[in-house]
Amino acid sequence: MNPLVREQITDAIDNNKLESLVVLIAGYDEENLDLSNKNIDDNALKHIAKGLRSNTNVTEINLSNNNIGDDGSNAISEVIMSSKLITQANLSNNNITNEGVDVIAENLSKNKTLQKLDLSGNRLGNNDFDFFAEELRFNDTLKELDLSYNDIEKKDVLDIANALNPGPKEINKSIEKLGLKGAHIKEDAKEALRWLEETKSNFEVNIEDNQLNREPVTEEKIKEAIEQNKLKEATKLIRSYEGESLDLGNLGINDDTANAVFNGLIENTTLKTLNLENNDITAIGVSKLTKRIDDNETLERISLKNNKINEGGAGSLAILLKGNQSLKELDLEGNEIRDAGVGLLSQALRKNDHIEKINLSNNEVTDKGVGYIDDMLHKNQHLKDIDLSNNNIKGESVLDIQYLVSHTDTLDISGNKISDSGARGIEVALKRSNQPKTLDISNNNISEEEISNIKSIVEKNPDLTVNAEKQRETDGKDLTTQSQQVSEQQPPLRSEEKKVLGKFTSDAVKSNLQIGS
Repeated sequence: MNPLVREQITDAIDNNKLESLVVLIAGYDEENLDLSNKNIDDNALKHIAKGLRSNTNVTEINLSNNNIGDDGSNAISEVIMSSKLITQANLSNNNITNEGVDVIAENLSKNKTLQKLDLSGNRLGNNDFDFFAEELRFNDTLKELDLSYNDIEKKDVLDIANALNPGPKEINKSIEKLGLKGAHIKEDAKEALRWLEETKSNFEVNIEDNQLNREPVTEEKIKEAIEQNKLKEATKLIRSYEGESLDLGNLGINDDTANAVFNGLIENTTLKTLNLENNDITAIGVSKLTKRIDDNETLERISLKNNKINEGGAGSLAILLKGNQSLKELDLEGNEIRDAGVGLLSQALRKNDHIEKINLSNNEVTDKGVGYIDDMLHKNQHLKDIDLSNNNIKGESVLDIQYLVSHTDTLDISGNKISDSGARGIEVALKRSNQPKTLDISNNNISEEEISNIKSIVEKNPDLTVNAEKQRETDGKDLTTQSQQVSEQQPPLRSEEKKVLGKFTSDAVKSNLQIGS
C-alpha cells in the first residue's frame, strides 16, 4: 500500500472521517488492500464496503485482527461475494459468530470469483454450522477455506465433511485446502476428514493442534505462543485456558499481540486475574480491550502496570468501567495518564459500584487529579483502596486531602510533595475516623511537628495504621520546580496516541464521561 494512502486511510479510520474513508477506498488503485490491525469496527467497515462497491482494482482484501462483528461482516461479505474481482478475503481474528457466517455462506453460494477465504480465529461452530456447510455445496470456485481456531465441534466437522463428500450428492468440487487447526475434533470426525483426503482428489486438510487427548492449556504454552508470535494460537489457547490467574507480564507484548490476548478473553469463563504489566501496550491496544471484555462476567483483576497507555488509554478504560460489571481491581501504575486521564476515569467510576481497588501510582497526578477523585468519591461508596504514591501531589487544598483520607479505607500517598498544609487535612480526617484505616504518607515534605501531631492521633486510635516515616529534608522550600522538571522529562504523546485520546475523549463526552474543569 502506498505509504501516503495508508496514512490517509488510517487517519480516516482513527478520526471517524467515514465519508472520506468511502472516497479513499473507492479510489484505491492497487490490487492488495491491507486493512489489518486498524481497530476497524462495524460502522467503519460498512463505509469501507460502500467504497469497495465502486472500486475497480482490489482483488485481495485483508481485514484480520480488527473489531468486526456480525453487522460489519454482513456488509462486507455482500460486497466481496458479489464482486467479480476479489479472489482473496481475510476476516480472521475478529468477532464474527454463526449468525454472521450464515450470511457469508448465503452470499458464498452465489459467488463465482472468490478463491480463498480465511475465517480463522472468530467465534464460529459450537455444533451450529449446518447452514454454512449446506450452502458450501453450491459454490464451485472457492479453493481454500480456513476455519482454524474457532469452536468447531464434532457435528460441525461432519457437516463440512458431508458437504465435500465426493459421492452422488457432491456439488462442491473446488475446495482443495481446508484449515481446521485448533478445533475440537474427536477421532470419529478425524476419520471422516482422513477419508475425504484419501478419496477426494486434490484435497488436503490441516487438523493439527486439535483437542483430542490434548493436555490442559497451561500458562507456559500461552507464553510460548506469544513469544513465537503465533497470535492465532495464543487466542485459541487463552479461550480454552481454565486457570483463574494468567501472568503475561514482561513479554514485550505490543498492541497487535494484546489484541490476540483480548480476543481470547471473549470466550474465557474462568479467568479472574490477568497480569499484563511491564509490556508495550499503548492507548491503541487498550481500546481493543474495551471492546473485548465489555460482557465478560468473570475477570476481576487486571494489571496494566508500566505500559504506555497515556491519557488515551485511560479514556478507553473509562468507557469499559462504565459498562463492565465484574472488574474489582485495576492497576495502572506507571502509565503517564496524568490529570486528564484521572478525570476520565473518575467520571466513569461515579457510576461504577464494582471497582474496589485502583492503583494510580507514578502517573504525574497533581492536586487537580485529587480533586477529580474527590468528586468521584462523593458518588462512589465502593472504591475504598486507592494508591496515589509517587505522583506530584502537594496537598495545597486542605479540604481535598481531608476528604480523600476520610473516604478511603486504604490510601497510599507516599512519595509525593505533601507539606504541612496537606498534613493538617490528614490530621482532621484521622481525628474524625471511626473505622479501621491504613494510610501511607511517607516520603513527603511534612515537618517533624506535624508528623508528631499525626502520630499522637494514631496512638489514641488502635484502628489506625499510618506510615509517616522518612520525610524529606525541605528546609521550608517548595519542590514545585523539581516537579516541573520531572514532567518536562516525559516524552510527548505520539501522533497516533493523540488521535486515540481525541477519539475517546469525544466518546467520553457523548457518554457523559466529561473531564472536569
